[in-house]
Order: sequence, then structure tokens, then C-alpha cells
Amino acid sequence: MRGLVIKNTGSWYTVKTEEGKTIDSKIKGNFRLKGIRSTNPVAVGDHVIITPNQEGTAFITEIEDRRNYIIRKSPNLSKQSHIIAANIDQAFLIVTTNYPETSTTFIDRFLASAEAYRIPVTLVFNKHDLLDEDELRYQHAVMNLYETIGYQCVEIQASAEADNEFSVEKLKPLLAEKVTLLSGNSGVGKSTIINALLPHVNLRTAEISDVHNTGMHTTTFSEMLELPMGGYLIDTPGIKGFGTFDIEREELTSYFREIFKFSKECKFSNCTHTHEPGCAVRKALEEHFVEGKTARKYKSSTLSEERKEELLQKILTLMDNNDCIFSYDFSANQLASEIGVNYKYISQVINELMQCSFSNLLNKYRIKEACRRIEDGGQYSGFTLEAIGNSVGFKSRSSFIAAFKQITGLTPLDFQRNANAK
Repeated sequence: MRGLVIKNTGSWYTVKTEEGKTIDSKIKGNFRLKGIRSTNPVAVGDHVIITPNQEGTAFITEIEDRRNYIIRKSPNLSKQSHIIAANIDQAFLIVTTNYPETSTTFIDRFLASAEAYRIPVTLVFNKHDLLDEDELRYQHAVMNLYETIGYQCVEIQASAEADNEFSVEKLKPLLAEKVTLLSGNSGVGKSTIINALLPHVNLRTAEISDVHNTGMHTTTFSEMLELPMGGYLIDTPGIKGFGTFDIEREELTSYFREIFKFSKECKFSNCTHTHEPGCAVRKALEEHFVEGKTARKYKSSTLSEERKEELLQKILTLMDNNDCIFSYDFSANQLASEIGVNYKYISQVINELMQCSFSNLLNKYRIKEACRRIEDGGQYSGFTLEAIGNSVGFKSRSSFIAAFKQITGLTPLDFQRNANAK
């Protein structure tokens, strides 16, 4: 008997037969897909052969060849994959500029994985109503960035108060008669969107964490939901990270549209675009047709050069004068809160103007203070080196030593010996 896997609850799968019946099914024996190291050998969207039994359930005995699938690295097992869904016509990646923020790294990894399996992607920017003026400008810049390289972007507000311009209704023509994967970080509003499209489903939703600005899982398993306009919507649990899987280094650039456009002109077919002569991508980078990593990351930023310099001075002033930087939990978010701006601007200013990351900058200040305390013959004379490391914000001895050596070229012990010898 042939059927379609429409729900996965772990060990059990709900299979919809060609006759329209649904049967709870299990995998028979040690069932594994040839060539795919997966934590879930059967995925939602699979066409399978089942054998019913006397208990009213069935065994899955065969999986038909997949037209495509989207896959990510298993969050718990680095050498295993997790197949999100199979036999997909398109994917909708739900993105939020804030509450929580979807990083461009997450978007790019998802797009690369979809490109690898030839799955068209639409970026759906949700929670328009929650954004302030600066956040809206940033969102429109991000949308323009991805539209420029060929991805469709849609801006919506999944709440019931949305007007026609941002209504979820605008998604329906894009979903009709297609199998669509709905994916995104936890908290971006997937369940709210589905409830707006299919009110009878009534999926559970949750608030965003005020502390971490992250979402909580409300969907715990994958499920195919039949649409009244034809086709299916595949609801999946929220993803906190998206690790690419089974993509070789040499082929990775083929899945970035803006790079692939130029790579076809490279002198060597296996060009890595790092050092080879006759590399068209490097030439395009030099001529500013392709942005470098930092430039691409902040292409959508609305910060002026004057505003960057202003923020830099505020950052340095706080770092120079506030002992809060020596707390274990001091973060870029806290720094941004102290200054009164979005933390993405803090990250940009530090990256662009100081040519380092926030963590590197923080470590420089902490190690500078640690050196002062080691040389101090008074207040800190009775402290062990580990205690001094703890006092400036390092949680472990190993992280303190590693940061100290990276910045000073010496271990804390060698530095102390030199200080005592003076």
C-alpha cells in the first residue's frame, strides 16, 4: 500500500494512503537510507510503501526515491544529518528583524542548503508591526539585499489587526497547489502564520524571552497541513541554528547566487576563490561587484559614517570607565542597552572601525585590567592568578590563559614573574 508521510512524532509516522485513510506506522526493523547518515530515516513528505497489521497500524517497508529534500546538521550529532522535509516544491523562510532577530548567517546557510537541492525559497519578513522606524529601515535594506541577488521577499504582519498591505492573505496565491516548507528560528511566528491561514488548526504560540530575545519551541514535531487552495504546508519545529551538511568546500560557492554568477569565468574549474590566478570572483571582489564578508554583512546598514564615529566614542568611553565589563555575563546586548542602541549597530561599529569582534575587544580590556592587578602590590597581592582572571570576567582558568597569551604573548605566570623581577 502506497502513502504519504504527513506527520512525524518521533518513533511513529502518520501515513495518508492514496485512498485517503490515515494510518499510524512504524519503521520495520533497522531501516536506513542508503548513502544518507540521518537521525530520521523517514521524513515528512516521503512517499512510502506500508504493510498494515492486525493492530490497525502498519509497518513502513520502503521509501520511494526522493525528488529533493532539505537537510541540516544534527544539533546533537555532528556526523549525522537531520532531514527537515522531503519532496518540496518551495520553502518559505520566516525572518524577523527583531523579536527575535534572524541573523544573515542563518539566512545564508538556509539559502545555500536549499540551492544545493534546487528548492526555491521565499523570504517572509514577519512582525512588521513591532518594528520602530530604524528597524524598519534596516529590514527594507535587508530585503533589498536579497531581492538584488534574486530572492523573493514578502513583508507581513501575522496578527489579526494587519491591514491589507501586510496581511497573511497575500501569501495564499504563493502557496496554492504547492508543497511548501515553512521554516525559521524559534519565535519568528510560524505558528501564528499557520493559525491565520488555517484557523481550525489552532497551534500553540508563545511569548519571546525578554532576557535573551529568543523564541521558545511551540511546535514539537513536523506535520503536513492540507491547504484549502490546494497543496500542503509543512510545519516544522523552530530551529536555533542551521548547520550545513554534506556540502564540500569546493562546491559551496556554487550555492551562493552572487558568487556563482562570476565563478563560471574562473580559469580553473575547482577554483576556491582564495588565491588562484585567473579567479573571476576575486576580480569581481576587487572591482566591488561582490562584497567581502564584512562588507556584505553590513551592506544593509543605515548607519552614517558620522553616526559610526559617535557610537565608537560612546563604546570606548563606557569600556574605559565602567566596571560592568568585568562581569561574567557582560555582553554586546548589555553594552548596546547601556548606550541605548540596537546591538547590531554595536557589532558593526566594532567590526568596521576597530577591525575586531566584540569578544576580542572585551578580552583586550579584561586582560589589560588583569595585567594591572597582577602588577598591583596592594589590593590584589594575595590573589591567585586564577582568582584575578575570575575577577575580570573569565569563567575558567583555561579561557583566561588562552586570552592572556593571545593578547600579551605571555602566560599569566610568565607575566607575573617578569613583573616580580622588576
